[in-house]
Amino acid sequence: PLVAPSRVRLEALAGSRKRGITALFANDELEILQDHVQRIIMQGLETPGGERGYFDFLLLLADAGVKELAAYTVAQARHYLYRVDYSWRADRVCVIIGDMQKVLRKWRSALLAYRSAAIVDPLGEAVPMALFSAGSVYLRPLKNFEMARRTFEEAIEQFPASMDAARASLMIAEVDLDEEKPEQAVIRLEDTATRFPYPEIKVEAWEKTAWVYQHKLDDIAMGAGYLEKIVSEFPGQIRTAEVLIKLGRIREDDLHDPAGAIKAYLRLAELFPENPLVPRYLYRAGELAEGKLKDQDQAAAIYQRLSTGYPETDEGKDADRKLN
Repeated sequence: PLVAPSRVRLEALAGSRKRGITALFANDELEILQDHVQRIIMQGLETPGGERGYFDFLLLLADAGVKELAAYTVAQARHYLYRVDYSWRADRVCVIIGDMQKVLRKWRSALLAYRSAAIVDPLGEAVPMALFSAGSVYLRPLKNFEMARRTFEEAIEQFPASMDAARASLMIAEVDLDEEKPEQAVIRLEDTATRFPYPEIKVEAWEKTAWVYQHKLDDIAMGAGYLEKIVSEFPGQIRTAEVLIKLGRIREDDLHDPAGAIKAYLRLAELFPENPLVPRYLYRAGELAEGKLKDQDQAAAIYQRLSTGYPETDEGKDADRKLN
């Protein structure tokens, strides 16, 4: 049976309204989680599902990310490793331990846990994740840029086709920026976008490149070009909506290009008509056409589109008043 402090922690989790926990357990009333917790309280860890059930429970606790449960999760994860003789998903459980040590801000314990993943299962699926997580600890809380770079490069060398290697490559660019090497960061980001096939990685690499040009290299036009590249190559990506808004603001505020801003806002409405921000930026496009370009016909067409397509919004009502 579980000791009293563990029981208290589990009961607190069952009654919480945290939304970070695994969706499987997170119905509106959290009844599923409460039932699962009660089984563990009453029966100990010999619950239906065996090792798989125990592993899922560890994932549940880790996903919750509750600081008060972190130490308990570490203890249960160690018990799991002992119980299954390090034979089933041991590398992933080491990552869970590392993540919980991070929640507790025990950085060196976290690094030890992440490094243990490759020891318990050198070819485990979670090993690249463990390397990436270790590199992130070196980079951010510890600010050990040399070790961060070395660990991220290790992930890329050992697991060159993995998503975690792609993410590690992006993080090496962050190391470059922390070391005040923006040109080197751009080279790394370009290489990342070329080397890895994942659309989300390419989008992130180009968006970060745009930021570097805008904020570190004082070349806003070049940065805008990278945002245009995202829109051109990945028009269906959800993140492209954010990119179009950013591009429109840059065209409008920094490059003093109202026609380019209008184009970006209209493209936003075309690609993401259900986005709740579309009425605001359609209206802004109409204002730019009316006030900056003095193109009354274009302004009227934009206002008409807004009035017809979004009649219940404040912007749609304002557009209707302008037309009338």
